[in-house]
Amino acid sequence: MKVTKQDLINFGLFDNLPTPLKELDGNDSFVFYYDVDEVGLKLNVYEYNNVKVVNFSLYRDMRDRSIRLRLDRPPQVGFFTTTFESRDGLFFQFLRTYNDEAKVYEFIDYTIAQDELVMLNVATDSINEIYTSNDFRRIMSYFSELSIQPVMMIYDMVNNIFKSKLSKSLYGNSIIKVVNLVKFDGGVLPEIAGRLRYMVIGENANLNEQQKEKLKEAKILIRTLEVSNEDIYINTGWYLNPKDGKWRTNIADNKAEISDVSLYDFNGRKLYVPSDSTIENVTPLIYQPTKLYGANYNGIISDVVKHPTLFDYYPFLLNLPLIYFYGKKVIFNQNGQPVEDFYFSANDRGGYILINGSHLAGDSLSILLHEMQHSIQKKEGFATGGNQFFAQFVISIGSGSVRKVFACINKMERYFRDYLFSDESRLELTDIIKYTLTKSEDARSYRNALLQFLSNYTEYSNNYKTINFYLILFIAEQDDFTTSDLVSYLSGKIGNIVYELFDNVTEGYNSAKGYMQQLLKEGLRDEDIKTVLFKGYENLYGELESRSVQESRFLPSEYKNYFYLVGSRVDERAVGWEHSPIEQITVIDGIEEIINCDEIKAAVEDKDGKYVLHFLRDQSCVPFLHELGHIVYDGLVDLGYKDEIEEEYEKDIFSNNADEFFVLKFLAYLKANVDDDKLREDLSSFFNSENANISKILDEFFTDVEVSNRLKFLQTILSL
Repeated sequence: MKVTKQDLINFGLFDNLPTPLKELDGNDSFVFYYDVDEVGLKLNVYEYNNVKVVNFSLYRDMRDRSIRLRLDRPPQVGFFTTTFESRDGLFFQFLRTYNDEAKVYEFIDYTIAQDELVMLNVATDSINEIYTSNDFRRIMSYFSELSIQPVMMIYDMVNNIFKSKLSKSLYGNSIIKVVNLVKFDGGVLPEIAGRLRYMVIGENANLNEQQKEKLKEAKILIRTLEVSNEDIYINTGWYLNPKDGKWRTNIADNKAEISDVSLYDFNGRKLYVPSDSTIENVTPLIYQPTKLYGANYNGIISDVVKHPTLFDYYPFLLNLPLIYFYGKKVIFNQNGQPVEDFYFSANDRGGYILINGSHLAGDSLSILLHEMQHSIQKKEGFATGGNQFFAQFVISIGSGSVRKVFACINKMERYFRDYLFSDESRLELTDIIKYTLTKSEDARSYRNALLQFLSNYTEYSNNYKTINFYLILFIAEQDDFTTSDLVSYLSGKIGNIVYELFDNVTEGYNSAKGYMQQLLKEGLRDEDIKTVLFKGYENLYGELESRSVQESRFLPSEYKNYFYLVGSRVDERAVGWEHSPIEQITVIDGIEEIINCDEIKAAVEDKDGKYVLHFLRDQSCVPFLHELGHIVYDGLVDLGYKDEIEEEYEKDIFSNNADEFFVLKFLAYLKANVDDDKLREDLSSFFNSENANISKILDEFFTDVEVSNRLKFLQTILSL
């Protein structure tokens, strides 16, 4: 619930707060620099003040601030406005830092009771089952009243073709539901937990029966379009992530602990040594963890982390490989920088976790829970964190360019898999990259990373997506398409299309590099810029979520379903465990795909050949025809046309997938061949041109005596 100063006064929580916060008014913000005291279960608040504008200036001189405050690492930045949100976990901890704990819990219990008074109204017509063509006509009359004639005309044509050529009808056999479209920043909410064209949902934990029932209830409530996400969370314990459209619930971590049974003192830190291994066998893997697969290493995370419930929900975590070297001693690299490597590395084998660092990075249990959360994100298909350069990349080039650039990256990934997956290609790439003269420190870094991945075929095949991304960054950093042996080699393997792909990627890459120069001109130092970019990295939603897990694990279990899982928005500003003036970025699957669904008016979801259509009310027939095109594509694949369609798709570098490419050509075909005034009016602003070979396939598809006669009859009637 929204909380005001008066609410805090009523519960005796106001007087002890910092004076600037008590004096806050208007549109000003209270900014504070803090870190988390995981032993005392509170915040360490070092400095605070009121500001007129929240922007990048908050991150200036963070290194100097750390030195002045005698901190081992830069503090975090939080801010509040004049209105607070009781479900903001940071606000809860802030109150607990300055007030008696019993008073704070009394206040939180009160806000929970107030929130639970929210009435949930279920609209019974939010989900519509389709059994007959009349059911379909009736519901489409609701979603597209003025376009029902062209909708039903094309629908009946395709339905008859499906019956004659695929022995199934559209209604009942194929289209089973039409539902209200629920749209979020990250995509469209699925209905049947199948494969949605924009995303997939994952509830892969071993849920108990109560959790399953609550999840079912939450799904019904969200479909009504009348119940807020937050109210559903209060009443069911399930939260629909607004960044990737996936359902989440949370479990208490306050009883998780580190077991030291297999931890040994080594070089000022604790080293995890599996039962049948030795220190000598483990230490080489600390700095070359990818070699664990060839070293018969059997260290697993459940030897080190003890958790009361997590492994029951996700048994695969029991055997997740772990390399652990952590302690008070700070170890420096050859450049004098502290070595702090903590990450979950995903691959086709399930991935592994590396913990190699010191107390500078915080509590090791929190870090491990953070990285385990990334593993769960991978398992569930949740939005994931990314690397620091990627955050800079996305922030600086904008959503329009990002879509184009990532279409090229995804296209290159397919070419890589098709033409460069052999051990022979690995060896050839190794020779070329090894002897390429690098033009910058970044280029050298990319080259060294590539050579490590190219060191053996197992590494190469398990990490081809990562290799593809680094390969593209390396070429973009070198910025040489004319004399580069590497580009010439790729051109020989893939064809001249590589020049067009790299031209688009390099344009975005140079824009991202320019962003750093822009920050330098604004007066930020290198250290400050790294802090800004890291906040951008945190705002990749999966990283934000994992940091939430890391910092909120000591919340009392009885409140676990009350506080925001990551954050919400109050007064148009992000709130939650993490605060940042940088707008949160919507990212699906790390570098896989960026989805901007502002213009989405419909979607089609399928599972095992059963379709659910999602619509907003619209006067145009185009949303329906677009989604019907996806179903026609699947029908053509069943009829054996897949290779022909993909051959045409491969010629188009700006389409992300074959079926979306086909749908655009399907609409162009209808515009050119169906004589209906309303259809042509609705498609008047659709300028995608026909593809001759796709149109030929559609001609064959619609070649059916019954359909041809029906089409002629309909056109005759419409012309009268």
